[in-house]
Amino acid sequence: MTSLEGRRGRVAEFHYGDMDGRITGLKTQQVQLATFRVDSVEFTGCELSALRWSDSKVTGAVFRDCKLMGATIEDVTLDNVVFESCKLDYSTLTRVRAAGPMSSTAARTAAWTCVATTSPSSAASPRSSR
Repeated sequence: MTSLEGRRGRVAEFHYGDMDGRITGLKTQQVQLATFRVDSVEFTGCELSALRWSDSKVTGAVFRDCKLMGATIEDVTLDNVVFESCKLDYSTLTRVRAAGPMSSTAARTAAWTCVATTSPSSAASPRSSR
């Protein structure tokens, strides 16, 4: 891989070659990922500040010693995902679906915000308190 810069300033093609599923030391700021799929990848020591990730699926991934500070993760499915010793300060997770095992070990989460939504059917029929 020589460059992520395309003619219009976006990633046009992204080839990993013989990569073994590990990304180490990646540093980004204000990256936006939409309809992006991650399968069996380990991120170690990555700085993903102000990441905006939406409409995606992450399966069998490990985030180890990563900084996702100020991240906005919306409409993303996390299936068998581990956050180990990550910093998620000031991050917001909205309509995130956890499918399968998911864990967070020693992750620092100051001002972490999870936004839950209700389905229209549950909002229309409140539960009685009997």
